[in-house]
Amino acid sequence: MIELKNVAVRTYQGAPILSNFSLTVAPGELVVLSGPSGGGKSTVIRLINGLIYMDDALTVDGEAEIDHAPIEKMHSWDRSELVGSVFQDPRSQFFASVVKDELAFYCENFGMEPRQIEKRIQQAAEEQGLIPLLDHRIMTLSSGEKQKVAIASVRVARQKIYVLDEPSANLNATATAELTALLMRWKAEGHTIVLAEHRLHYLIGLLDRMVYVNDGRAVRSYSRDELANLSSEQLAGLGLRHTNLNWDTRAFRLGEQHGGHILTLGHLTVNGWGGADPLLRDLDLSIRSGELVMLTGANGIGKTSLARVLCGLSKNSEGMISVDGMLASRRKRSRLVWYVMQEADYQLFGESVWEELFVGVRHVKEMDRKAERILRDLELWALRDRHPSTLSGGEKQRVTLAVALMSNASVIILDEPTSGLDWKNLKQVAECLKREAEKGRIFLVITHDYELISEAGTRLIHLRNHAINADFPLNTSSGAYVLDLLAQDE
Repeated sequence: MIELKNVAVRTYQGAPILSNFSLTVAPGELVVLSGPSGGGKSTVIRLINGLIYMDDALTVDGEAEIDHAPIEKMHSWDRSELVGSVFQDPRSQFFASVVKDELAFYCENFGMEPRQIEKRIQQAAEEQGLIPLLDHRIMTLSSGEKQKVAIASVRVARQKIYVLDEPSANLNATATAELTALLMRWKAEGHTIVLAEHRLHYLIGLLDRMVYVNDGRAVRSYSRDELANLSSEQLAGLGLRHTNLNWDTRAFRLGEQHGGHILTLGHLTVNGWGGADPLLRDLDLSIRSGELVMLTGANGIGKTSLARVLCGLSKNSEGMISVDGMLASRRKRSRLVWYVMQEADYQLFGESVWEELFVGVRHVKEMDRKAERILRDLELWALRDRHPSTLSGGEKQRVTLAVALMSNASVIILDEPTSGLDWKNLKQVAECLKREAEKGRIFLVITHDYELISEAGTRLIHLRNHAINADFPLNTSSGAYVLDLLAQDE
């Protein structure tokens, strides 16, 4: 049993993260922590796995126990035998460079026999569809594939308790369905599972309880039936995402504008890492000002690799790329195209959120006003003096978007911009993107997020078998077709 009693977590400066937080999780229960971004969900996960006690920048008061044993006093060795963790950013938990070695890491540290290690690796890899990737270098994988490796790396250990932080964030629809089946199997085997998650639709048939976490407190616990019976308006009022996937027929869909900017690809081929076979072949398309184009496709198909080529970060391509009718070299594209990565930490350099917006930008009145407007639009104004490293994953994502909007780039590419966002912030991001598109910007959004596509998309491009499988404008009746395409991704 997991028991947290009146836990308070503060920074050394005294800022509260958790306040009087109490939670009991019975053996075999599956409990979901949900609520607004920055509310304290990830901190609860770090409390259960004991990592919070290794953070010298925090103070922790109150009681936190597993099976009546204080978590703080457990040796890290004993905690790791009890609790398996999947972090919000899977990169931060990898120790090896090759997938197979990463899966073996835990087993080898606990002195398992080689034959047993091989058996566990095989079973965990089969569960996550990782058999073809066992000999691949982790750094060459997509974010969704890295997420699968992280899940498999705890599965080999077969701990009694699993804690997972946004485990579906980078997964496509098929991989999310596989995650659902895996959680169902773990639950049937008697494991205790605690998830911090914004996406509720895939968990509604699995969870025993959803604990609503806000402002560092466990505000209320909802049973499965109570959660399922909340209306869309009630969920939105709590900042929660939908418990089922519905297409928003009321969403305003801005069409392409005449004139303005245009991004054109001609017979573009995107090559794989280190000279591997092409990921995408012979792409022909144009995107105009005013469009919010949603780019979808299976994990690992090459969406991020395409983004890196378009913004000039990668030279692994052949073919033509032009902006506003002029051929655009890599150097020119690096000025005209702004790319917001999935991993927000790669793009955060400032000493505060406010200063982050002025990296490479002059402090003049006009830009100060622009920065304030953007931060207010994205609900970041209250965080302007915070160091970016102290923010939640969802808050960091919004900061990197704010930095992109400060630029003068005519093309902005966003890679999974809503993976860590609650409903309220997803809506705000969607509205912000639509306002910026109206001003003549081009947006290419890489996403698996059906709810974002529904709220903001004007056009969808679906990649499959190394090519464009579908390319069509979105309208009030597109929902079923979009869902069908997302379900095809392997």
